[in-house]
Amino acid sequence: MIEVGYRVRFTRTSELVQKLQAARQSLQLPSALATLDRFD
Repeated sequence: MIEVGYRVRFTRTSELVQKLQAARQSLQLPSALATLDRFD
């Protein structure tokens, strides 16, 4: 995917879920989702 120009992010699913839960608790979920939305 990277070789053909897609923006990707590699992370473990459990790590992603933990970060999103922490963002939700600190009322930063929209910002965290916007960051993820930059990737294809």
